[in-house]
Amino acid sequence: RFQGVTPGTYTIAARVSDGPARGAGAPTGPQPSLYGLTEISMDGRDETVAVTLRPGVIVSGRLNFDGSTPRPSDLTRLNLALTPVVDANGIAIGGPPATIDATGAFTFTGVAPGQYRLAAAAPGIPGTSGWRPRSALIGGRDMFDTPLEVSTDDVGGIAVTFSDHVAELSGTIQDAAGHPTPEYFVIVFPRDQTFWTPQSRRIQAKRPSSDGRFTFPNTPPGDYLLAAVTDVEQGEWYVPAFLTELAQAAIPVAIAEGEKKVQDIRVGR
Repeated sequence: RFQGVTPGTYTIAARVSDGPARGAGAPTGPQPSLYGLTEISMDGRDETVAVTLRPGVIVSGRLNFDGSTPRPSDLTRLNLALTPVVDANGIAIGGPPATIDATGAFTFTGVAPGQYRLAAAAPGIPGTSGWRPRSALIGGRDMFDTPLEVSTDDVGGIAVTFSDHVAELSGTIQDAAGHPTPEYFVIVFPRDQTFWTPQSRRIQAKRPSSDGRFTFPNTPPGDYLLAAVTDVEQGEWYVPAFLTELAQAAIPVAIAEGEKKVQDIRVGR
């Protein structure tokens, strides 16, 4: 029951996640993950609406490791998550993380239709030092950069690759007299505008330390632009119009896989 709803068009989103059923007479054992989406228009009168729950689809794939470092001994402890890309209506139904077996095969169950990015991590797990997610390929597209569209059909064959060839961009920012300028924001972003999307892993921004040093770890290989600004709002570096203006005075930087790139910045008055 929602009370005090103002007139307008709304979407009711519901999810029942995996887990034991509760309540008198409920079946025992794990229950399927279900979702429901129902649109309703309110005109100031009370309304009653039914939300039909449906089972989500399965999204699956396999983990790969490219490098010379011994692969993690317990792959089941790695973290894989599908992050919903919120649409214009602000609707997003998340889901449980993937289950991963000892061979590296992973499965998401009960995924609702929508667009998703894949996130991978191995926080604090022994044997994963040096390994970082590099790509999540399906049909020639990288889910780390391009959202996956999930409809009513199962999705399989995603190849998630971890690599120990981790690239890094670092440097110092100084004024014309050679003094550190920590009051700037240093922003790195790709030359290819197709990657200018919200929360893109290829766009990073941070303030340098007091001595003017900055570091962008785990930077995917590619061609980038590096810039420094003093007046920027949080998250504005994801806005294409802002990046278009910033590109006019940015420094081009090419980063190869596993490269430790150093690019200093000297700012004028």
